[in-house]
Amino acid sequence: MNRVVACVTALAALSLAGCGGLPVTLKTQVEAEQQQYQSSRRDFEKARDDVKAKLAREPELAKIRALLWQPALDRDTDKFNEAANELKQLDELRRQDRKDSRDEVERLLAGEKRIRMAALEDARAMQSEAQRFTDLKSHLSDYDREAGQLSATGLDAVTATVHKAETDWPAKKADLEQRLSDVKSAESKAVADWKTARKAGGGYASLFAAEEELQAEKENFPKQVRTLNDLSGQLYTSWDKLLVDLSDKHDEYKEKVRTVRTRFTDVAAQKSDVSSEETWVNVSRPVYMALENNLGMTIEHKAAGKYDSEVEKTPQPPGYAYIAPPSEGRNQYGYWNNSGGMSVWTWLPQYLIMRDLLFRNSYQPIPSYDYNSYRTAQRSGQTYYGRDIDGAPKYGSHGTFTQRHYSSSQYAQKNGGFGGSSYSSRPGATSTERRYGSSGSSGDPAGRRFGSGSSSGRTFGSRPSGRSFGGGGRSFGGGRRR
Repeated sequence: MNRVVACVTALAALSLAGCGGLPVTLKTQVEAEQQQYQSSRRDFEKARDDVKAKLAREPELAKIRALLWQPALDRDTDKFNEAANELKQLDELRRQDRKDSRDEVERLLAGEKRIRMAALEDARAMQSEAQRFTDLKSHLSDYDREAGQLSATGLDAVTATVHKAETDWPAKKADLEQRLSDVKSAESKAVADWKTARKAGGGYASLFAAEEELQAEKENFPKQVRTLNDLSGQLYTSWDKLLVDLSDKHDEYKEKVRTVRTRFTDVAAQKSDVSSEETWVNVSRPVYMALENNLGMTIEHKAAGKYDSEVEKTPQPPGYAYIAPPSEGRNQYGYWNNSGGMSVWTWLPQYLIMRDLLFRNSYQPIPSYDYNSYRTAQRSGQTYYGRDIDGAPKYGSHGTFTQRHYSSSQYAQKNGGFGGSSYSSRPGATSTERRYGSSGSSGDPAGRRFGSGSSSGRTFGSRPSGRSFGGGGRSFGGGRRR
């Protein structure tokens, strides 16, 4: 009976001790850190001794590093001693096993580990640098060979590519030439600095710096050549991203984009290949909302003769970016021509495929007054939606062009289609209005406004106030139910 009571009492004591002492996991961490300290201390002493041995064997290394490394190694030794003292405190707290010591144990554990790792990493960094010095001494001939290989690296191919691009796209000549010169200069400097350091007698301080420069250039040179080739190649392609549909099913937002690419195969002869692809892309809700008014619009345009980084991201009517200002008369894509007493844009035959891809096979000649208004909006940083019969926007989610050519899109179907639009084609419209849109009563396009807005804060092609697009009184492209 007494033995049973004694066992119960012992178990109770153990239970109370477990409830009132340090967590078991924390005590385990202390024990593990004690073992880790011993391992780190051995690694530190090995690195420290290796550094000291190399300093003793290499006078040139000692000359430039001893004054820095000796005090640093002494400080790191002191750090390990400090960590050892904190471990003693931790071991004492572990044995006392008091619950109120938990915060102090956690603080000491974190501090000891931080001190230990900092000292070890410092010693390893010195060991690594010392090894590089000795490697450099042992492999000077290898570095001489690398310098020779870098010097002989052919720039002929990329130089020819750059010079052809400069001829085809003169506006980029200065930029490309500077980039090519920078590549050549960096390569030449790295090789020259290495050779100079070698001729100077092989002082390891100068050789070490020259070797670093040589290795950096060896790594960077191929990247710089690829960049030059890529930039030169980008000049030969124009591309447009047209927003052809939008979807927000189940709070999953998507845009359908048609990308039309024109790749110039012979700039002088104006020969090119045109391709088109459509794809759905997931987008965030803010991006979706920002695009809602721009169905059928070009949402990104990159012109030939420009880099991809120069892409235009202000939405604009499809194809307008390829048209020359009337004052210039023509460009590589087409020319201004008088038709029915009006100046309209005419595309050259080799770009008709691109035109039809952009305008969904339903191009109507663009009058000069319409293009001038587009340029005015563009210079103001505004999105131009044009104007059609009765002053309706022509492009974008509320436009009459969109009404005719995007009625089968998911976005249009969800929002009621265009059948009831107050901007449907007017039976009584004149042939000129049907072809080009109304030019206004004055016949003078200068200063005309597109859509609603005051003269002081005018907008271009914005939806007129109070007009709905879509059947059953529903508005297409705006005020959607959430």
